[in-house]
Amino acid sequence: MQENLSGSQFDPRNYKSESEFYDEHKKSIILWFLLPIVIFVISLILYVAGIVEFVAHETVYHFRHLEIQGNTEATWLSLRKSFIIVKSITACFYLGLFIWMITSLSVASKSKSLSRFSFLLLIIVDIVSIISIINFAMNFIYWIPYLGWTTNILGFTSTIIYFAFFVLWTIKTKGYIRKSKQILFFLRMKEENPMFDQFFGSSNGFSFQTENAKSEEQEDTVILADKNEKVENNSTTIDFKQKLQDLNDDQLKTLASKLNIYGYEELNRKELIEKIAVVFKENSDNKPKDDQDNKGEK
Repeated sequence: MQENLSGSQFDPRNYKSESEFYDEHKKSIILWFLLPIVIFVISLILYVAGIVEFVAHETVYHFRHLEIQGNTEATWLSLRKSFIIVKSITACFYLGLFIWMITSLSVASKSKSLSRFSFLLLIIVDIVSIISIINFAMNFIYWIPYLGWTTNILGFTSTIIYFAFFVLWTIKTKGYIRKSKQILFFLRMKEENPMFDQFFGSSNGFSFQTENAKSEEQEDTVILADKNEKVENNSTTIDFKQKLQDLNDDQLKTLASKLNIYGYEELNRKELIEKIAVVFKENSDNKPKDDQDNKGEK
């Protein structure tokens, strides 16, 4: 089974486990996890080198300058010390992220389950990257002196390389994690809800990659998509909701279309998840009753 992972041919239904997906794409997975991490380390090294160079330069300059001017610039010197402290703390934080990346990658690789890669780490990297982008813009107008590069080319180069890391991390690394989670989602839903497999089993020829899919008119009972309808909040429904979170908006709409949920196009993501979860829950509740009736007939 050789699928083009980056193309539209990827189908999570074709895998019986996450480990099968991992084994099939092992070389690519290792490459696209380690390459961004290596780039991240290069960025971190340049960042630390920039701090060292800045400290050395400022120390020599200020000792000579203060010998001549006296203590008239003590406040300015204190500001530069604060600058160095903030930069040092930031470097320690990046080092912690690197260690966390390696640890989380080791856990995911050992279990052959990319869905076990730390979700919290992914969120933190996104937040840090957004801050870096804002910092990049601010450095041209020097709004925040603690975050500035001054004339340090090492800090500037470090930021540019970090952007390269973030692009690869977002497009490649997180792409593998998303696909692994989709496989896990299908496996769990198939196991816990036969109705899901009935609609989306690999044997029915349906593809999640088809956009704007429209269901044919059926005589089956439709589900009215009343936005004001209150959905029963129990543990089973919540469990379905958590699993549905792994699907993107297009996949949720396609799923709603297949389930014949009327007016799904007007619903937001949260409402779609609630509606679909209700359908699966009702199917799960009805299944034990049907099994019991069948046993009674025998």
